[in-house]
Amino acid sequence: MEYIVKVENLFKSFGQLKVLEGISFELFPGEILVILGGSGSGKSVLLQILVGLLPADKGHIWLHGQEVTRFKKEEDWYPVRLKTGFLFQMGALYDSMTIYENVTFAMRRHLRLSEKEMQRRVKEILKAVHLEGVEDKYPAELSGGMQKRAALARAIALNPPLILYDEPTTGLDPIHSTMISHFIRHLQKKYNIASIVVTHDLGCAYKVADRIMLLYKGNFVFRGTLQELKETDNPYIKQFLEGALEGPMQG
Repeated sequence: MEYIVKVENLFKSFGQLKVLEGISFELFPGEILVILGGSGSGKSVLLQILVGLLPADKGHIWLHGQEVTRFKKEEDWYPVRLKTGFLFQMGALYDSMTIYENVTFAMRRHLRLSEKEMQRRVKEILKAVHLEGVEDKYPAELSGGMQKRAALARAIALNPPLILYDEPTTGLDPIHSTMISHFIRHLQKKYNIASIVVTHDLGCAYKVADRIMLLYKGNFVFRGTLQELKETDNPYIKQFLEGALEGPMQG
């Protein structure tokens, strides 16, 4: 099967701090890959490198068939980013814009749609994330969970085949966390969207993952399916799942 993302021997450091040390993996169309890891393990850094917000020190990345680590100019990234939705950790909605304006922001720049077509598209997207009727509201008028869903609506506005989720349940109560997890899986089934979900939320991981990897000190110390994760004797996984202080993973 042709991959939608391929990462090969990727390194990233910030001064003396080594964040990623030669990681490699692939993501296939329609698949949800969860990358687990503690705070500061490099999960968010990896996502930012994938979309060109941070440069890699070494290694190769292919997105949608293009080797993005060869890109020299910001403009080179545009076609790849149009096929890649990104849900930021805190949503990152534009506060001065209504939800309708947020969701149509990229549409106006990259799609030749009439206002009527955009209205239809926004209505469809907001319905998909259970946010009907909020088009004229501003982000501050919505709850945290609703803001996250609005940001998700914006991320899928261009029908991307790939979405990157940076800690999608951060700051949400258990009910809204479950709701966001449900939408991640729903979008996969409805639109065949491939996803990379970086999180430390085990509840979210259990609900959405096709495959799971655990990132620790710049390397993956576990790779497998959800069932393999539940059955493994891997000491890193056992410690992470139990939240134990004793084990191979140290502060």
